[in-house]
Amino acid sequence: MAGAAWECVVQDPDLIPTPLPRRNGWRPLEVRRIDRPSPLRLLAVLVGLSRMMARLAWMRLAGRWDSRTAARLLRGFLESMGGAWIKVGQILAMRNDVWSAAFCNELSLLQDRACAFPADQARRVIEASIGRRVGDVFSHFEDVPIAAASLCQVHRAQLRRRRAWVAVKVQRPHASAFLAYDVRWIGVGAALLDGLGLAAHLQWREMVRQMRAIIEEELDYRIEAASMQRLQGTLGEQGIYVPDVHEEYCSRQVVVMEFVEGVALSELLRVRGSDPALAERWMFENNIRRSKVAKTMMHSLFHQIFIDNLWHGDLHPGNILLLKNSRLAFIDFGMAGSLDVEYLNNYKMYIGAINSDKFMLAADLMLMLSGVLPPLNVHEVRQKIADALQRWKWRARMKNGTFSEKSLSSSTFEIGQITMAYRFAPNWTLLKLGRAYNAVDLAIGAFYPEIDYTAAIAEFHRAQAPRRMSQVVADGQKSMAESMTMASMHTRRFRENTLMVQPAQSPGGDLLAFTARTMRNLLAAGFAYLAAACLFQADPALIEDALGTGSGWYRLIAGFPRLDGDVWLVFLTVLGLTTLRFHTLARRLGRAPLRLPMPER
Repeated sequence: MAGAAWECVVQDPDLIPTPLPRRNGWRPLEVRRIDRPSPLRLLAVLVGLSRMMARLAWMRLAGRWDSRTAARLLRGFLESMGGAWIKVGQILAMRNDVWSAAFCNELSLLQDRACAFPADQARRVIEASIGRRVGDVFSHFEDVPIAAASLCQVHRAQLRRRRAWVAVKVQRPHASAFLAYDVRWIGVGAALLDGLGLAAHLQWREMVRQMRAIIEEELDYRIEAASMQRLQGTLGEQGIYVPDVHEEYCSRQVVVMEFVEGVALSELLRVRGSDPALAERWMFENNIRRSKVAKTMMHSLFHQIFIDNLWHGDLHPGNILLLKNSRLAFIDFGMAGSLDVEYLNNYKMYIGAINSDKFMLAADLMLMLSGVLPPLNVHEVRQKIADALQRWKWRARMKNGTFSEKSLSSSTFEIGQITMAYRFAPNWTLLKLGRAYNAVDLAIGAFYPEIDYTAAIAEFHRAQAPRRMSQVVADGQKSMAESMTMASMHTRRFRENTLMVQPAQSPGGDLLAFTARTMRNLLAAGFAYLAAACLFQADPALIEDALGTGSGWYRLIAGFPRLDGDVWLVFLTVLGLTTLRFHTLARRLGRAPLRLPMPER
């Protein structure tokens, strides 16, 4: 039972780690009262977005573009906005089919941090949500929260009836109103991009729909409580603790769970970065072996996906707690995932084909998993996917390779770039799986980059309980012939039904495309210059810090005639929309018209 397992983990003094010393001390959270969203929030978003875009444009024009730096600027903007903008960053980080690995990894470091709200507001949310007074439920309630994020904060308390110490997760006041406000304007932006035809294959509106679905789940804490209860037993078998949920005190806005006495992996990594000797002493005192912790994290994710079909969707270092003797506890189950059973079976076959070095079969299965395909040369795409998988397998076996070359997410990044190049529609199931892999990869890469992935995967299969493994083997033997036949059938269907597209373009079309690209580039340069001049007139220090007062660019920007704010708004809006129109036109003219092959006779 989960409760018995928790008592063994928490109450046994051999498994409660010693406190991790903090060299920089502890800074209390800033506290601010939360009111309903102000209409001026949109103005704050637009100002922050404009500053970020100006810096990105300057990096591009100055030839200093760097994906990681650009992602860091975007991450800073999203963290400052909080709320739904954090979810925007999480969605963008999932799109490894669009962005570079460096860009996605930087966005994966997005920290959901916020000021705390006053204890009286927290108490009102609790009492309104569970229908009981705080003093009737808790004999002790700490008014100072131990953590705060854009959607919630966590208080430590003691239950009056059971005398157990608990963590009380309380939703921020007006969280639904803030998120609805942000999502509405994000949806307007997505509709504008979609209407302009700007990168239409990215499916902006579908991205917003996915974000809404994630937010709806995270706003209902009953879903999180149910996920924790489902994972308690399965993760407990792996020696990983999931806090017990006190269901009678849970609601849409409050979840009460056992308080875990552990050290967050993120905190250990911070100490390890500033004082490696101190971190090593603490790990030695608590019998923390990096190799064992890393393999436990990896094996657990495999177990959650392939056996339990329910996985923690956000296993970043802040949600992984270290206990003594290399034991782990997982917290914050606001994001969890599962697969359709048929899809899961196909995905198992895909992973099995990679493990067996059957890369062409794996490529066929990836095409099956990708859903509806665009017009393409399926033979060419199939070969590229197989080659990418084979390269990853070689890298994973290298003794002197870097962690980023060998990590699981590196294979998904490369395949994502291939599918993006051929205009595949986003497959959100695969993207969510990739996010789970990437979160664990980043944690392992920071803590134990020496891990041997192929050996760890083989060890995972050997370590399964006999009952579980015998069931998996029996199911595999029973359906193997049928599955392979279906894979072959689907592959033939792809080859028969897929159009092999051949490019054709006329000289006149080339000239029009060149003209449209030239106009787009000139308009974009003009827009960047005017945006910089507008920012200078609003905040001269921003341009001075970026360019220096002695540069020619600074003098050119400072010399622009002063305009009123309304004039700037109209000017930049018209020029920006015109630039986007020419960009769309250039993309359409630059795309070769489709000439379908004549059918064979």
